Amino acid sequence: MIKKRNEQKNVENIATYDFSTLYTNIPHDKLKTRMADVISKAYEGSGKTYISVYSTSASFVNKHKKDTKAYTKDQLIEMMNYLIDNCYVTCGDSLFRQKIGIPMGTDCAPFLANLFLYSYEHEWMMKMKKTNPQLARQFNRSARYIDDLLTINNDGLMKNYMKDMYPAELELTHENSKNDKSASYLDLQLDVLNGEIVTSLYDKRDDFPFKIVNFPDLSGNIPQDGSYGVFIAQTLRYAKACAKYTDFITQTLVLKT
Repeated sequence: MIKKRNEQKNVENIATYDFSTLYTNIPHDKLKTRMADVISKAYEGSGKTYISVYSTSASFVNKHKKDTKAYTKDQLIEMMNYLIDNCYVTCGDSLFRQKIGIPMGTDCAPFLANLFLYSYEHEWMMKMKKTNPQLARQFNRSARYIDDLLTINNDGLMKNYMKDMYPAELELTHENSKNDKSASYLDLQLDVLNGEIVTSLYDKRDDFPFKIVNFPDLSGNIPQDGSYGVFIAQTLRYAKACAKYTDFITQTLVLKT
């Protein structure tokens, strides 16, 4: 998305948003309803009866082999509801069932949260497509990674419509409210310059009022081959993230020292 906008050299403003509460605030009743809708749309879109699950992949099919694990839409929804209703946590001798939100750190949590938000975004965009297509197009240059949002040339419209788009239980915060020409998004620093977005590295730990040791010294008891592999991988990441050569050199020198 950034590359396409830079090719057209028409970037005027950027904005980033973050859900300050997500995993822990998702109501189970809404989550089950939304997941059932997402699952139903997936089956409808495939035009198939089953989803077959293999050792390394899955696919929609109308017929499946006898020994293949395959599930209908209703079966998958029932399994999803059971998963949501049966999240338990032990603390000492006490056992608790999670009645609101989903546990962070579980395999399914990012997918549930992502699809939950997607269902609201899709619903709102389809509604606007019919009632206000010009407004819908203003959100075409928007992206979300789990709970982090980025908009390009949105002209602040997300602030006006986010309460209509997302459920009331989730709080969306405008991160770069003081400057629409500069923002941090994930591990990137984004700056608007001459109609383009110039990217460089961003690490929130750099803002801490104390020194952070990211990597151990080679004099320690660590494998050297793996350490050099980490160094090479980091420099490749820096090269992809930094639009300017000077930023790449600066970050690499910090890594070296």
